[in-house]
Amino acid sequence: MALGIPQSSFYTGDNREKDMNQTIPLVDLLMDCEAAVAQVSRQLIDYGLQVMRSFDLQTARSAHTHCTCPHHGTDLCDCQLVVLLVYGHPSGPGTLVAHGRGCQTQVALVHSPQQSLDADLENSIRRALSFSESSQLKNWVYPTTGS
Repeated sequence: MALGIPQSSFYTGDNREKDMNQTIPLVDLLMDCEAAVAQVSRQLIDYGLQVMRSFDLQTARSAHTHCTCPHHGTDLCDCQLVVLLVYGHPSGPGTLVAHGRGCQTQVALVHSPQQSLDADLENSIRRALSFSESSQLKNWVYPTTGS
């Protein structure tokens, strides 16, 4: 399994997302965001970590009826962004961001000077997400470093 930062983001098609948000893509899933968040949460919990959903874009935008999506150009948007706080070590939570559109979701780890991440927790998150039953592997596409 190869984990790393892809040459370009599968969601925006360029590196702006990585540079602006200081996230490390962990896995791209060929499923909608809700299914991806459920699967990722289940794997983290099965690994002994605690997961708390702290933000949901569709819930937040439901109060704003005339917001147009930059990808769809209408207010009928299936884009989703979910923030998960992952606990398991005394240093504080790690933050995962699931960003989905249609039947594709990218799960990334937030790592920035403003939100440093304990190395043990990062390793636990990576191990939890790298452990997948063979029946689920067809939906997982691991980002690789550019050639």
